[in-house]
Amino acid sequence: MAHLNDYPSLSRWYHDHNDMYPLYEEDPTEYTAWQFCRALTLEVSEASLLWQSALSRLLDQSENVLSSFQEVERFFECSGVSLTQMISNWGYDSFQIGREDEFFLLMEKTANKTGLVSFYFLAAWSAFNLNEFDACLKICDKVEGCYAPILTLKGQALLESGRSKEAIAVLEDAVTSDEREILAWFQLAKACWLEQQYQGAFDSLLSCLKVSGSNPEVSLFLAIVATDAPYSFAWHQKAWEEMQPFMAQYKANEEYVDKLIKLAIRSNQKDWMEVLAEKVDWQSIKEALYVNKKLGPLLKDLGERTWYELAKKILDQLIGAELTEDGV
Repeated sequence: MAHLNDYPSLSRWYHDHNDMYPLYEEDPTEYTAWQFCRALTLEVSEASLLWQSALSRLLDQSENVLSSFQEVERFFECSGVSLTQMISNWGYDSFQIGREDEFFLLMEKTANKTGLVSFYFLAAWSAFNLNEFDACLKICDKVEGCYAPILTLKGQALLESGRSKEAIAVLEDAVTSDEREILAWFQLAKACWLEQQYQGAFDSLLSCLKVSGSNPEVSLFLAIVATDAPYSFAWHQKAWEEMQPFMAQYKANEEYVDKLIKLAIRSNQKDWMEVLAEKVDWQSIKEALYVNKKLGPLLKDLGERTWYELAKKILDQLIGAELTEDGV
């Protein structure tokens, strides 16, 4: 949560007007700005009531809503503060305290009265996070032009509605509009994967990594696509190269380890499996292997490749310590 003290020039202006704060009738811009600043001094629940009330008054009483809002926006810009980002942060706070419905309605109202794309985005984002996907799609469709964040949200809403084919076209427009839109690349990969368009999914994830840099979440999805697709050693190798650097961080993550094991076994790469046998925290994932019945198939796969020494090393780490403690 942001605080007024984070913005020194705003803080000085606010405190300079503490004794006699601006009245709406005299200066709607300064009144709204002062109330927003005051909200930054309060706890989340109180702040939410105050800034929403001030914005609603501006929307309801201004003769020219867009012009009035832009004046308030310029006021904050002069202090080096993005008002849209501030309201976006308040949106996250609203979801944290259970006032997300109010935030959504206010953002929808602000978007309709100002016509600003940023508020259509916040309204659509709110609807999406409320699982109101049809509402999200309707709001996105009100925006003309190719705005990557709006198109990405629309693609996500289509995906969540089970319309992955339609999502592909929308998300392709998003990345065409802005090839740096990481989330659009990731969601495009998801849509292609759901449609079993593995080449499209793999290529989208590579584009995602190109923008984001090395990333464990993207790398994990890359491995999922690589192991789901028809056999391709080049894909497996690329997935391994992207995932393996995170081994120290995720050596106790059963899902992460499972994908690396599949890459090693399906690619018949004994050296990869040796790395796993040595570096995985088998004790930490032991229970998950038992519960998910993955230990048997793993040992069977190792046996079929005559990787007996690797099977023994893994078994020693899984049960060797227990046998020693029991004196067996």
